[in-house]
Amino acid sequence: AFLLALATGLRRGELLALSWDDVDLEKRTLRVRRSLLECHKEGVFFDDVKSKSSRRNVSFPPDVAAELKRHKARQAAEELKARGKAKEHSEKFKIEVDPATYYKDHGLLFQQTNGERMDPRSVARIFTLLLDKAKLPHFSLHCLRHTFATLMLQKGVHLKVVQEALGHATIQQTADTYSHVMPGMQDQAAMCLQGVFIDQETAPEESKKA
Repeated sequence: AFLLALATGLRRGELLALSWDDVDLEKRTLRVRRSLLECHKEGVFFDDVKSKSSRRNVSFPPDVAAELKRHKARQAAEELKARGKAKEHSEKFKIEVDPATYYKDHGLLFQQTNGERMDPRSVARIFTLLLDKAKLPHFSLHCLRHTFATLMLQKGVHLKVVQEALGHATIQQTADTYSHVMPGMQDQAAMCLQGVFIDQETAPEESKKA
């Protein structure tokens, strides 16, 4: 989940609401259509994303697709183990044990080892534990979204593409949020024109120095 957050910029709730039906591992794309939310009155629940910009398709790189395939295989092994446990108990106690007692698959990309959905707060706690293990300073899971956007912009990805990946309503929102990245990008863009208009071999020595 954390790797996919870094590779796509999805929000925590969007990540935890992804089902395998939302992901195409061959085309390396996923669709965002709902979110796992938490509310004081209603608890944790799934809800459709509200805005048109939030309903989007996002691509991810081949190495992330390969890791998701391994993750899917691990999930299948967990389900198989649970079914074996149910069968073992059925034979031992001479009763019919429903495999769903040990594994109730919800078809989610990221779920508990028994197939149930994750709790957003638990995922945040796991993230903090990983930071401690890696001896890194504490920061929120949401910061991975900002890391994704910053890296994309630093790699020269067009602002419009980053906006659509993040699900921002307008390109201005993206520009305002990541204005601190823009000065370096503008200088890099200007350097792309170096030598385009002036032949460096015939340019005056002063121009070459400039």
